[in-house]
Amino acid sequence: MNNMNRNTGFTVIELMVTISIAAILVAVAVPAFSNIIKDNRLTGHLNDFVAAASLARSEAMKTGNRVSMCPKKAADDTCGTNWEGGWIIFVDENADAQKDGGEKVVRVHAPLAGSGITLRGSSDTDKYLSFNSQGLAVNTSATPLTGEMILCDDRKDASAKGIFISGGGSVTHRDVSLVSIKCP
Repeated sequence: MNNMNRNTGFTVIELMVTISIAAILVAVAVPAFSNIIKDNRLTGHLNDFVAAASLARSEAMKTGNRVSMCPKKAADDTCGTNWEGGWIIFVDENADAQKDGGEKVVRVHAPLAGSGITLRGSSDTDKYLSFNSQGLAVNTSATPLTGEMILCDDRKDASAKGIFISGGGSVTHRDVSLVSIKCP
């Protein structure tokens, strides 16, 4: 028996079946992978915000000065209106929760990346967070405050992340079902 003439390899039909199976697997996996990427992006933004608030609080306690953070205006390092545009942490010498000329900037955070990302606060946290020298979260009249925020993407409330700010100054992740504000 002569096996020298026997060809090995794939036939065109076998190759087409393999490519079809691979295409089906990719079609099923890509949408799930997209949600994983979006979930990880939101979690990263949540962690960045909580870390920034913790930095502001520790800086207030370390220096003995009031330290505030506010949404960053796109054009410069002054306070704006949308948290997703980034934020500024600064020593708030006149306790007005606005970055004024001459006030020391502690850190500036870049805008949040991603499709449809929003970060909104309740009435007490929509425009600023301030911490006094004891590390308490306070409003502009130095009264302790509590508040909440919600971080959303284009999937809205289904994937949102909640943030809670206690009067004691801690800023933590909160189950979104416990947050009273909803995604815009």
